[in-house]
Amino acid sequence: MKTKIGILVIGLVVLTGCDLLKEKPEGFIAPANFYKTQGDAIAAVNAVYDVVSSQGVYNNCMWWVTDMSTDDVMAGIGVNNLSILQIDQYTHGPLNNRLDLLWQTTFDGINRANQVIDRVPGISMDVTLQNRILGEAKFLRALFYFNLVRLFGDVPLLTTETASLADDLKVSRTPAASVYTQIIQDLTEAEQALPATMTSDDLGRATQGAAKALLAKVHLTMKNWSLAAAKAKEVIDNAGAYNYGLWTNYSDAFLTVNKYGKESVFSAQFASGIQEGSLMMAYTIPRNTIIGTGYSSFVPTTDILNSYEPGDDRKVATYFSTFSKAGKTITFSPAIYKYFDPAAVNTLDASNNYPIIRYADVLLMYAEAQNELGQTADAYTYVNQIRTRAKLPPLANLSQTDFRDALMNERRWELCFEGHRWFDLVRTGTLVSTLRAKGNANIQDFHVLYPVPQRDIDVNPNLNPQNNGY
Repeated sequence: MKTKIGILVIGLVVLTGCDLLKEKPEGFIAPANFYKTQGDAIAAVNAVYDVVSSQGVYNNCMWWVTDMSTDDVMAGIGVNNLSILQIDQYTHGPLNNRLDLLWQTTFDGINRANQVIDRVPGISMDVTLQNRILGEAKFLRALFYFNLVRLFGDVPLLTTETASLADDLKVSRTPAASVYTQIIQDLTEAEQALPATMTSDDLGRATQGAAKALLAKVHLTMKNWSLAAAKAKEVIDNAGAYNYGLWTNYSDAFLTVNKYGKESVFSAQFASGIQEGSLMMAYTIPRNTIIGTGYSSFVPTTDILNSYEPGDDRKVATYFSTFSKAGKTITFSPAIYKYFDPAAVNTLDASNNYPIIRYADVLLMYAEAQNELGQTADAYTYVNQIRTRAKLPPLANLSQTDFRDALMNERRWELCFEGHRWFDLVRTGTLVSTLRAKGNANIQDFHVLYPVPQRDIDVNPNLNPQNNGY
């Protein structure tokens, strides 16, 4: 039997999977009996990373709310989930099951991070590793909260582990400004605790550069232009120490052999055979007789396909319409190539990571912040690094407004299908006008936030008031 018991049911269970709603959880380990050794500390923070790559976050739900909801993507014929179609068409409401799963799973991740932050300091272990683990947990908590506050606005701010279901059922939403204050604090502490790089088995964990890059994005979202520029420049100035840089070719950034390479700042990690093929099946090739049975859930819109400047190398690297293997060739409508793993025997073999922050994003963030500060001359240097790689002529002699518009186009072409477009349109105040101009008759002004899941409000009325419009 399963039961819905509120926004959080995680604190009484350590290291569980996504199914947190059992009345008598299997595999119960009391926290007091678990946090004893250095190995326990590592396992605990690994469980936080597990949420990043889970179905409720970057292995499903975040894709729908940040890409499917934009002018870059439309639902493919393989999509039959009503909640996903509602997000695509802007008819979603508080009963949407994708939003519900995202909310629940993200708070799961937050509570796992809280457990690490609360309990790892009490373990007798290597101090350097202990501090690193705490930095990782704070980075991940900040990432989770950054997603929540941008998607839902005011959300419950919980910075200690769940201790009592009775207490947690009463939690109220915290003003977004206070949530941002905590995010900034977490990332500031994380960047001090995290190393410049990770090696061998630790590749993919949060690093100092990742914390600085995410903090730059937080400040960019808050329109703290000076702080955003300064933090992004710290990443750029330390690119050598962080092993960051741009690949010579745009397509190189998405090769599976490069998924921990110089352009990866932080990604959701996946491995062949254990990601349920979701990333490759959803974003790329449709059902076929060569590579498994892809869903092609995300179909690029005609608008984005027609938006590229002539000669932009990114277009060729991002889309494809034919594929050949073992003497067979299939042809299809333009599909997304960025996450296609040609070495896969079937869709379950895809091993692509999902990029959350790439180095190219840092360059574009810095250019945007500098332009907003009136330093357009400096901004050209960094945006033109992106354009040069794309085989496009450099930007020059633009007004601040024209540069702003050009920069948004660069972000669209460079970062498409990486979960940035909806956030970019919202933070620049152009979501509604852009989608209306492109024919979306359903979108309303209130759609700059998603609704708090109704099932959680029903259990906990303190989550009221619901976001406007829902």
